[in-house]
Amino acid sequence: MRKYAHRLWSWVKHGTTSTDWLIVILTAVIAGTSYLQWHEIRAGSTDTHALSVAADTQARRMADMSTAADKIRQAADGMVTQEQRIAENSQKAMDASNKQSRVALDATIAASRLDQRAWVGFLDATPGEFSETAGVPINVTFVNSGRTPARNVQFSSGYIVSDIAISEPSPQSINLLVFRPTQSIPPQGKYSDWLGLMIPAGSTSLPTQLKGFRDVLARFQFIKAKTHVLYYYGILKYDDVFRNHRTTEYCIFLADPDAKRIGICDSFNDLN
Repeated sequence: MRKYAHRLWSWVKHGTTSTDWLIVILTAVIAGTSYLQWHEIRAGSTDTHALSVAADTQARRMADMSTAADKIRQAADGMVTQEQRIAENSQKAMDASNKQSRVALDATIAASRLDQRAWVGFLDATPGEFSETAGVPINVTFVNSGRTPARNVQFSSGYIVSDIAISEPSPQSINLLVFRPTQSIPPQGKYSDWLGLMIPAGSTSLPTQLKGFRDVLARFQFIKAKTHVLYYYGILKYDDVFRNHRTTEYCIFLADPDAKRIGICDSFNDLN
């Protein structure tokens, strides 16, 4: 720009022709145009810088907003998670309460049934007259100590003559038991039956009962001499009013033939 101005002044100072004036004018136009372009470029550069600064500021604001949005979203997620935990804990507490209620109800029902059901247990054993013809008859008695009848009652009996003491009948001996139906047992009622008693011919004696009676007679002298011990055992089965199947075991032995004293076996005297 200064170069053009100096040339213009030189031409004016030393005198110019029309051609020179034309050159001067063109030079002035070019100089003015160059100045305007320079000014615009400078102004544009300032505007571009301002726009750049504004863009950076806006970018930072957007980043801050994004960070704030993330924090809000995380807080919202935390609130949802907390609500879910509260709901889950409430559900667990409700389930536990319902379970406890069911357990308490079941316990109440079970206790009521135990209180109302039939309970048939072994009560007593009374010896009869011992002899080589009558054998060793023993009358056993059972009692229903419950508050409801024992129904569908079935009774069985077996014997063992052993030269050594035993605590209970063997599984093989238990499997030989034969059951026969008998009458129901009312609340506080009793049921009695004779073991080892010879029943007259034509009665309802089972073949196993007759065989057992004859075997006892054949060993009566050994029993009397106390070299062998006579055991009677069996199971009484029945149903309670809740249709549960129940069993009562019994196992007794002749502890002293002379005194007619009856003993109770160490095992196989349970009930349910």
